[in-house]
Amino acid sequence: MPNLQSTTIEEDWPQYLEFETRFLRFTKDVPLIWQHERTRSYYLVDLAQNVCSLIETTFKRMANAIGNPLKEGSDINDCRRILEPYYNLSHQKVRVKIDEAMRNRLRAELRKEDRVRLFLDSQIPTTDGVTPFEAWEKGGNPDWWRIYSAKKHDRVEMFDQMTLTHCMMAISALFLINVYPIECREFLANEKVIYATHGGGAGAFWETILSKPQILDSELLGFVGDFFAETRGFKFEFRRYQSYGQLELRPTQLFRNVEWF
Repeated sequence: MPNLQSTTIEEDWPQYLEFETRFLRFTKDVPLIWQHERTRSYYLVDLAQNVCSLIETTFKRMANAIGNPLKEGSDINDCRRILEPYYNLSHQKVRVKIDEAMRNRLRAELRKEDRVRLFLDSQIPTTDGVTPFEAWEKGGNPDWWRIYSAKKHDRVEMFDQMTLTHCMMAISALFLINVYPIECREFLANEKVIYATHGGGAGAFWETILSKPQILDSELLGFVGDFFAETRGFKFEFRRYQSYGQLELRPTQLFRNVEWF
């Protein structure tokens, strides 16, 4: 990993939105269904290179924020060692909203059995959300990252391996590590990216969303609802305890009101 200058969420967020917009533009013509899972394009290669490069700088920002900066020459394994214990990224799930409009249209146009045939066996794992850093749980690294790391200086070889699915996972990872870290939440809440479904006023909102790096817990939990970060393409739920001081998680609402078939 190159010796990159640390950035801020205020600098990085406009870049993220630009990359998400590019991906949305691509998937408007090439929807996220299993028939397209291995779609390859130099458009996706260029996008993945930009996305993963920004992930590298974001890792540095996150490590600095928790007081454990990356050393020069650090690689993805050092990032995993530093960031996984603090943020438990391997268990953080992202809802992929990109294909929901298309699914809603097809739901109206197709018979139920045709809808099931089209989507049920999809290998692009959008219906249950994606966990872009899942490989970190067992000490490994995601496929999308390994392709980028090995092929980033050779666009032709990267073209052979960087599929639509890999690119989607990379962008969902960038979304996650921008909205989830505690040092980003104030800015993104002011940008209306992070919000609560209901709450007992600004005090309860801020005390809760800034309470813990992983599971939200504050004395005002009883006055607030569910917390989300959401863009046009992705949605993330900040998990919270059911009530203050208790270890019971509130049931997830990430897929509330979503119909797939």
